[in-house]
Amino acid sequence: MVFSFTSLGGKVERSLKKGIGPDMFQLQGENYHLLGNLTPPDGSEPKFGQLYIVDTENEVENRAKCLSSVKHALSVKKKDHLRKDIIDCLMKMLNEVNPYVKKFRSARDRFNTDPENSFHMRIVSERLKDGRTYNTPTVSEVAALIPGDFSLDMDKRDIVLQQKSGKLLRINEIHASYLALQYPLLFTYGEDGFRLGIKKGATEKTKKQKKPNISMRQFFAFRLHERKNESHSLLHSRRLFQQFVVDAFTTIESNRLRYLKLNQPSLRSDCYDSIKESENAGKVDMSEQGSEFTLPASFVGSPRYMRNNYLDAMTICKHFGFPDLFITFTCNPKWPEITRYVKERKLKAEDRSDIICRIFKIKLDSLMDALTKKNILGETRSCKFVVGLNLKFRCTIHLD
Repeated sequence: MVFSFTSLGGKVERSLKKGIGPDMFQLQGENYHLLGNLTPPDGSEPKFGQLYIVDTENEVENRAKCLSSVKHALSVKKKDHLRKDIIDCLMKMLNEVNPYVKKFRSARDRFNTDPENSFHMRIVSERLKDGRTYNTPTVSEVAALIPGDFSLDMDKRDIVLQQKSGKLLRINEIHASYLALQYPLLFTYGEDGFRLGIKKGATEKTKKQKKPNISMRQFFAFRLHERKNESHSLLHSRRLFQQFVVDAFTTIESNRLRYLKLNQPSLRSDCYDSIKESENAGKVDMSEQGSEFTLPASFVGSPRYMRNNYLDAMTICKHFGFPDLFITFTCNPKWPEITRYVKERKLKAEDRSDIICRIFKIKLDSLMDALTKKNILGETRSCKFVVGLNLKFRCTIHLD
């Protein structure tokens, strides 16, 4: 938040921080990244990316004030411990290596030397280099200062910032700068995030696959693994890592929902029985229902997905009879595998939720193998389970 260029569109729920439980990041509502103008309106304080341009003589003080908007959620002790010397050190680092900071500094110099002539900043979405490699983007590749009005040859995904338009721009999720603008401390060199057309590595397995490009889910899953000879700043960033995981999940879901919305004809959504029944019954005015947008059963969490799973469970009970056993299997963050892993890295269990999920999945697979294949409790004819979260946000399996 102190160094970000963009803001989160969703509402961060901070009431849970008043308890004694583990620290967690919770986001409500639709999530998106917004980017404001180059300069704030008259009489307004600079925020986010504007801090790199306006009143840079007092930049450290201005960034320290950024937490005043969440004053009610943060204790006085935490606010007083925001060290300004570290803020100054981080700013010097970003000034040297981050291409986006360099371009915003160029805009500041342009305002100081030629304040009368208008110009806008264009953050391009296309990249000339291969997205598979970690090539550090140059300043000319990520952004450009362009005098005058807009150009018609711009990509529709390009980010165009004016001086004072009074509007917030929503960043496209598949823009290469989507992550670097929100997390400059995690992507210090302005590394590209997900974009279309990233090729998979050439291996015997990938050559047989029909899809040559990686998906958004595969991109974020790749980022959540430790590898030798790579920096682990993201995985060791504690609460910022929690925010990144939530941001990644909502970004993937938004991208899937957008695909379903734009491909309704190919999904043959007009043939769904429930919609036809409502329209033919005449009891509901279809014009008052808004735009028709149908989620298929393949979308996890949709009403059709839940209904189909419920019907499958009831069919199993009808065929095999009522369940004989009801087993509850709950994740324990004190498992030795988890504590040993986080202790070596001087972290807490809640700082690596991805490790908790992986170990829980491994133990769940081992339990299912013991019940269904090894038959430790007798022959298993059928089984079904439901995954839930308890009040402490720990995974729980209810197995019938």
